[in-house]
Amino acid sequence: AAQASNALKMSNGQLDLNGNNLSITGTGQLLSTGPLNADVISSSVFGGTNLVFTGASAKITVNNSLDIGTAAFPVGITTASGLTKFGPGELRISSATGVTGGGYNIAQGSMKLLAAGALTTTQTVTMAPGAALDINSFGTPAAPVTVGGLAGFGTVKIGTGAFAPSNTSSTTFGGSLEGSGTLVKTATTTLTLNGNSPNFSGDVQILAGTLAVSANVRPGNAARPGPLGTGTTPVQLGNTTGTLAATLSLG
Repeated sequence: AAQASNALKMSNGQLDLNGNNLSITGTGQLLSTGPLNADVISSSVFGGTNLVFTGASAKITVNNSLDIGTAAFPVGITTASGLTKFGPGELRISSATGVTGGGYNIAQGSMKLLAAGALTTTQTVTMAPGAALDINSFGTPAAPVTVGGLAGFGTVKIGTGAFAPSNTSSTTFGGSLEGSGTLVKTATTTLTLNGNSPNFSGDVQILAGTLAVSANVRPGNAARPGPLGTGTTPVQLGNTTGTLAATLSLG
């Protein structure tokens, strides 16, 4: 294992952890300043490789792009204090299921998944205005990309995949959805949507709990269709067995 005190800076470089852990202690900052597609943290050995933030915070700042692992050779991100993404660039993650407290906070730029299971299903994703979460078209309605909750603003890029954003927490999201995939509401929580999604034309499945949306739902209005976008497919209400209560609340 290797250790960096307080901060690690990358600039136009590739770091192969070769199956070892890299710990960032203290204030826990990782800075990527290299050009697009240049900065990479990888492992040539499969399994057991983690980027470990041991301090009171875990902050990753990306100016252009930073890849942490790949789908075939993932590099985990571990922190008990939440992961915060800064900078205008794109953070690409293969496995951040080691985030066990504080959730995922996208303050600037975007975070893109390199694998369907890159996020833990119990932590909330919170985004600032202008930020984005790109699930990279992963997930299906039967097995969606799942997070504990979705809060703040910003954009969720669903693509052709499926996204279930309220597995463990009741949250409010004022941002937008994009893509032609599926928004899936699972668990007994409440997900409140009050944003505007002119670039979402996908399906909506409410299998359990409550999906509450603002009364401003106008699928025929291309510019301001409301939280559920421009889709014309009926909303599925309830699971196929009818064993879980499901509610769509307007207003």
